[in-house]
This record gives sequence, C-alpha cells and structure tokens, in this order.
Amino acid sequence: MLDLQAGANEAVVFFKGDLVDKEVRYAEFEAVLDGFAGVPAYSGKVVKAVYLQINRHLVIQAAVFFTLPFAEDGQVESTWNIPLQHLADHGLTGPDLGDGTIRLACRSSCPVVWYKDKLWDPEMGANSTFDLLVEAVKRNRLGLIEERSPAVRVTPAGPVQAQPQVNVPPSSPVAPAAPTGPRFNRKYRRRLEGLKQKHRLELSTLAERLKRRVDSTEASYVERLRAKDESLQELKSRLAKARRNELKLKEALDGYENKFNKIRERYEETLRKGSSEYAAEVAVLREQFQVELADKTKAQAEELNERIAMREAELHYRDEQIAKLRDELTLTKKELQSLMKNDSGQILQRMTDTGITFVAYHPGIEHLVLVPAEITAYVNDPIAFVSQRCGVPIEHYREWLMHYRLPVCRFKDADGQVCGQPIDKVMKPLYFRHGESDRCREHLGGGV
Repeated sequence: MLDLQAGANEAVVFFKGDLVDKEVRYAEFEAVLDGFAGVPAYSGKVVKAVYLQINRHLVIQAAVFFTLPFAEDGQVESTWNIPLQHLADHGLTGPDLGDGTIRLACRSSCPVVWYKDKLWDPEMGANSTFDLLVEAVKRNRLGLIEERSPAVRVTPAGPVQAQPQVNVPPSSPVAPAAPTGPRFNRKYRRRLEGLKQKHRLELSTLAERLKRRVDSTEASYVERLRAKDESLQELKSRLAKARRNELKLKEALDGYENKFNKIRERYEETLRKGSSEYAAEVAVLREQFQVELADKTKAQAEELNERIAMREAELHYRDEQIAKLRDELTLTKKELQSLMKNDSGQILQRMTDTGITFVAYHPGIEHLVLVPAEITAYVNDPIAFVSQRCGVPIEHYREWLMHYRLPVCRFKDADGQVCGQPIDKVMKPLYFRHGESDRCREHLGGGV
C-alpha cells in the first residue's frame, strides 16, 4: 500500500448513535490526543469515530472505523494507541465510494488482528454508514480545498445497479468497438468490483455480529447456571449441617433419657424400702422432669423441622429456576438451529465461499476451525463437540476443565473440606487423570 498522497486530506468523523455528530481535521484530532484540547461532551464515554483519507476531489480513499474512550475530564484515555494511518495505508478492500474501491479497516475487515477489538463495523443497510460519510464529505464543513477535474468520477455511495448482460451469439459478427468502449468497460468493472466488496463486507459484518451474539448469550446462560449451581451446593451443605445437628440433638435426648432412667430406678428402689413421703416427692419430680423434657424436646423438634422445611423449599425453588434456565437455553438453541435449517446453510456457505473462516477457541484445543456442516452440532453442545475433538469423554473433559481453570488439589477430608493446595496445571485433557493430576504430593492416590 502507498502512503497518503501529497495534497490529500485527513479528517476524523465522530458518531452519536448511528448519526454523524462532529467532524474535525486530523490536526485538531491530534491536539485532542496530545491533551491540548478536550471534548467535555464525550466525558466518560466510548465514542465511535472514523478516520478518513480524502483526495483532492473530495472523494474518500481510505476509512478506519475505531472507538475512542474518554476519561471523566473529557480527555482521551492515556492507554489508547491505534496507528490509524498505518491501518488506512494497509487496509483491506472496501466498497466503491466514487473513485474505485477504498482501503478499509473495521472489526470484521482488519489488516492487523490485534487491533480488531478496538474497531467497529459500519451499518450496511439503507442509509448506511458509508452514505453518511460521503454526505459529510460533500457538505465540506471542514473547508477542505477541492480540485475540480472532469476526469474524476464521483458517484453516490449507495447501492449500484449492475448493468444488464447482453449475450451475443457466437456466429454474429462483432462490430468495431466505439471509442468510449474501454472507458465504459473499466467503469463497469470498477462498479462491479465495488458491489462484490460491499457484499463481502456485509457478509463478514453479519458473521461477526452473529458470533458476538451467540458468545454473549452462551456466556450469560453459563454464568447464571454457575451461580445457581453454587447456590444449590450451598443450600445442600447447610441442609447436611442441619441434619448433623439433628443427630446430635437426638444423641443428647438419648443421654437425658438414660439419666432419667437411672434416677427413676434409684428413687423406685428407695420407694420399695418403704418411704411413702419420699415416694410422693419422687412422683412430683418425675412428673416435673417429664414435662420439662417433653417441652424442651418438642420445641427443639419444631425448630429443627421448620428449618429443614425452609431449606427443602429453597432447594425446590432453586431446582425449578435451574430447570427454567436450561429450558430457555434449549429453546434458544432450537431457534438458532431453526434459523440455520430454514436458510438451508446458504448464508454459512456464502460466507465460506467468500473466504470467511469460522474459528472458536476452547481450552485444550485452542483454535477450532469449523466447516458449515459442523456449526449446528457445535452450537447444540459446544462442550460435547470439543470433548469429542479432544478424544476424551465429556465428563473427563469437564473434570479437566475444572482443573485447568483452577489447578488446586481437590482432595476432600472426612468433613468434606477441600485441600486447595496449588498444583501444576495439565495443559491437555488427554493427559489428565482424575485422582492423580488433581492431587498434591501429600494426597496423591488417596480419597475423593
């Protein structure tokens, strides 16, 4: 790619929502970056902007769609650093905005991969982002000097209608080409190439948005299920503790009964020796002791039953919530499958034909390249799909995944307490062995 040509212009256009909000020359934008000027209207926001290279005929030659974070004082965050001119000079092929295809850098069409997350995709429908940019340049609020030339072809950035194809029979004589023929052919080829690039950009933008939507939905449901599972485990632990307390209370009650039986036997023995007054006193004490013991036992039993009932109700509610979330996740997957099925795979195949590759990342397999025929199976159950690719059962993969995310010793003692000692991480699920790879030296080969 060539550097910015002499006499060309550079500008930055800020967006608010889907509309143009502010236009500045690149020199003014550099002053904002250097901290000499702030933009209070953008304080604490992440703003969408477009860096433009414009030729002397006010036709866009290159565009970089980037995001710009502002601090609370209206200054650009000091950590922001994107080489806009480099991305523009090395941009990929974009649509035709009036003078051939432009150089383009956006999220779905980025020449330097590690800047992808700091870019954004333009809208490609009616009143597209490119239409707004072309209109802004034509308004020329920045006062750019325009060089008029009849040789420059400036056309609107909207959809270009393809010329009808005329089939000439092989036997027909070919008339001599008119003097304007080569120019028309070049013009037609440029417009046709612009339409192709616009179509490819639409497909790549759609693929990127679909991927982000699927990833966001999956992450949201996984996080909610994880929270519910943790809550359920906590409730089960509390219920087990309550049951252990119940056993302790029953043991204490048995002890009280044994003591009472011994006292009763002693007083009955004394009564048999002939002391009627003592026998009456024993009867009163016995009745008093029985009443107090019955009241205390009843109160403790009622309290314990109430706590157990509350815990069981909470567990039942949590189970219902988890089942509901899983049903929602299943419904979402079915809707996605239905969308793909109804489309008969045409969108995915068209994406693949235009050079788009579907790649997913999972621990243990790193970058997973998917063909269109595998996408449905992957979306249905990503964990099962990845575990099959790794060559291990799904439960084995889940055990390894827990170890991979938190490599600690998972040995449990008699009280259910986990050791938690940090251990070396096994990087591949195929080499992981439950009970060995997730144990420290002290607990290797022992217990749960």
